[in-house]
Amino acid sequence: MAEDVKEYTQRAVKLRSEGRLEEAVIAARKAISMDSDDANAWWQLALAVIDKDGNAAALDALNRVTKLAPGFAAGWCERAIAHSKQGDEDAAIECAEGALEADSTHVRSLRLLLYWLKLRKSSDDDERRLEMLRRLQDLDDLDEDEHFDLGYLLTNAGDDLEAARVYE
Repeated sequence: MAEDVKEYTQRAVKLRSEGRLEEAVIAARKAISMDSDDANAWWQLALAVIDKDGNAAALDALNRVTKLAPGFAAGWCERAIAHSKQGDEDAAIECAEGALEADSTHVRSLRLLLYWLKLRKSSDDDERRLEMLRRLQDLDDLDEDEHFDLGYLLTNAGDDLEAARVYE
């Protein structure tokens, strides 16, 4: 049975890569019908639905992915995007944080969390944004705007010496 699940899951991957999204959804659903606790089958369903109908449509599958595989940062990240597409920024932030609990170096989640925190325009989020920017800096992955934001937030936090180093 495990081989059948794997076969249908791999079929979903192949069909999705060929752009045959409806068939990919069917193959993933078949795998899930054989083993409803297979996180990869749910992940393949989520990816096919995302490609076919968008992130928000895949929310149920993404919820299942993160329940079955709580350490899978990409699942949390896509779930965060799905919540954001539905207009639920608080849930999006919570899921992005879940992704970073799973993998503190997940760059896409770091950037999304920064974006959503900045959108809230709350000074209460400045410390969290500063933490995310420092992580990106440690990963040597700051873009120009993030570099500026890091210096700005350091200045606001009273760390003028560190801000000066960032602006060098």
